[in-house]
Amino acid sequence: MSDRARPRVVHVATVDMSVRHLLLNQLLALRNAGFDVAAASASGPDIDVVRASGVVHYALPFTRRITPIKDLRAFAVLWRLFRRERFTIVHTHQIKAALFAQVAARLAGVPIVVNTIHGFYFQADTPKWRRKAWIALERAIANLSSLLLSQNREDVEMAIRARICPAAKIEHLGNGIDVRRFDPAALDPARVDSLREELGLLPSDPVVGFVGRLVEEKGLLELFDAVRRLREEVPRLRLLVIGPVDSQKRDALSHSTADRYGIRDITVFTGYRHDVPELYALMTVCVLPSHREGLPRALMEAAAMGVPCIASDVRGCRDVVIDGETGLLVPVRDAAALASAAAALLADERRRSAMSARARAVARERFDERMVFERVINAYDRLLRHHGAGLPVVKRIMDVCVGTLLLAVSLPAMAIVALVVRTALGSPVLFRQQRPGLGGRPFEILKFRTMRDARARDGAQLPDAERLTRVGRWLRKTSIDEIPELFNVLRGDMSLVGPRPLLPQYLDRYSSRQARRHEVRPGLTGLAQVSGRNALSWEDRFELDVWYVDHWSLLLDLRILARTIQKVLFREGISQPGHQTAAEFTGTNPPSSTPPVHGG
Repeated sequence: MSDRARPRVVHVATVDMSVRHLLLNQLLALRNAGFDVAAASASGPDIDVVRASGVVHYALPFTRRITPIKDLRAFAVLWRLFRRERFTIVHTHQIKAALFAQVAARLAGVPIVVNTIHGFYFQADTPKWRRKAWIALERAIANLSSLLLSQNREDVEMAIRARICPAAKIEHLGNGIDVRRFDPAALDPARVDSLREELGLLPSDPVVGFVGRLVEEKGLLELFDAVRRLREEVPRLRLLVIGPVDSQKRDALSHSTADRYGIRDITVFTGYRHDVPELYALMTVCVLPSHREGLPRALMEAAAMGVPCIASDVRGCRDVVIDGETGLLVPVRDAAALASAAAALLADERRRSAMSARARAVARERFDERMVFERVINAYDRLLRHHGAGLPVVKRIMDVCVGTLLLAVSLPAMAIVALVVRTALGSPVLFRQQRPGLGGRPFEILKFRTMRDARARDGAQLPDAERLTRVGRWLRKTSIDEIPELFNVLRGDMSLVGPRPLLPQYLDRYSSRQARRHEVRPGLTGLAQVSGRNALSWEDRFELDVWYVDHWSLLLDLRILARTIQKVLFREGISQPGHQTAAEFTGTNPPSSTPPVHGG
C-alpha cells in the first residue's frame, strides 16, 4: 500500500479473549499488508499479549450480558473514539459489539463498516416469535453495514432467504486456525506425556474432549448426560473439559454441574488454557454438541490435530465435520445419539485412524487462517476503492430517497402499463431474470415484459426481433420497461447509476479489466447509457463502465442522471445498428477507439 496512506482499521469485539484468540493473528496480517490496525473490547488479562504484539487496544466497558447502563456507556465511548481517531474501517464481531459499534460508527461518520457474522442466534427449532425478533435485529445490523462477512456458507443462504440483506451485501468468509501451531508433528512428546501425568490420565484411557466456554448453549448438559450413559459401557472413560466458566452469561455452568450427572469423578476441568494443541493430543475423540455455531474453531483445531470429532448437526458444525469421513454429526440436544456416536468411535480404532488422517488433510486444505486473512484484505481493498470519504453512504441514501420518490410518482403509470402489458402479452406482467450484480453475485432483475413467448415448429425460441411486440418496442424506446428496477434499487441489488446488469453467461467472456465493472452495484442507468447506450460496441461500453468504477463521484452520478433524462426524451441509442435489441456479447475484441471520458 505504498501508493496510498495507510488506512486505519479497528476491530471491535465484546471481550478480551476474542481479541487475542480470534482476531490477533488477523490484525497482524492486516498490519503486514499495510493497514494501521487497532482493537477495541472489554479489558482483561489477554490484552497484555495483544499490546505486546504492537497492536493498539482501546478498553470498552462491555460485558457479555445485556447491561443497559454499561452498554450505553460503551456506546458513548465508541462514538467518541471513532470521532477522535477517524478510522477508515470499523470491523465488528459478535452481535452486541456489532449493534453498538456500527451505530456509533455511522453517527461518527466512519466511511466503511464491516461486520463478521459468527453464527446467527436462531435455528430451525427456535420459537417463531424469537426467530422473528432475531431476524429483525440482524436486519437492522445489516442495514448499517457496508459489507457482511459470514463464517459459514449456510448463514449466507439464510441471510438472503430471510431478507436480512440482499445477496450483493454478504459474502462467505470462512474461518481458520494456525495450522502450523495445530500440527501433531510440531509437539514435544515429552511435554505431552508430562501434561497427561499432570492431569491424572493414563495413555490407555479413552478420553472424550471438549473445548469451549462452560455454558448450556455449547451443549454441555447433553455431553454430561451422554458421558453418564457411557461410563458403564466404556471402562476407564475420562471426560476432559477445556475452557473457562463464563459467569457473565445467563446459561453459565460450573464444575459442580458434573456432580448432578454423577460424573465428577471421571471429569477433568482444566479451566482456561493456552497449551491447547498439547491438550488435543490427549483426546481420543473431540465432542462439540453446540446448539448453534458460526464456524467452530474447536472442531477445526481438533481436525488439524487429527482428532475425530462428534458435533451437533447444526449450521457451522456441518461446514467443518464431514459426516462419516472426519467425524460424526448427531441431532442437536440428543444425549442418547451423542452417547451412541461416541461409543461407536471409541470402540473402533481403525475407523478413528481413518478419520484422523482425513481430518488432518481437510484442515490443511480448508482451514488455514491465512486464506481467511487474504479474503479480508481483498474485501477491504475493494471497499476502499469505492467507499472513499464516506461518499457511498451518501450514494446509498440518494438511491433510497430518490428511488422511493420516483417509485411513488411512477406507481399510477406503472399500474396503467401493467394493464397494457397484461392485455397485449398476457401474464406474467413482469419479466424476471437472474443477473450478476456486485461482485458477480446473482440477483433477480425486474422489468415489464416486452416480448411474447413465440417459438418455431421445432420448439426453439424465435429471435428477439420476431418476439418483440409493438407495445414492447414502445416500452423500450421510452425506457418505461425499466421502471420496476426501482424495486431492485430499494432492495440494494442495484443503484440508480452504475454499469448496466448484463447476462450471467457474459461473466466468463469478460477480460480481467472488463470484469471490474462488477466492483460496484449495477445501475438503472450508467455512463455507457448516456454516451451512446446500445449504439456503442460492447468493448467501448465496458471501457466506460471501468472508467466509471475508477472515477466515481456523487457529482458524476448527478450528471449521468441529468443526461439520462435527456437521452430518454430524445430516444437515443436504443439499439445497435441492424439489431432490434442489443447484439449478444461473444467475447473480447480491442476497443474500436479510445472511448470518450464523460464527466457530464
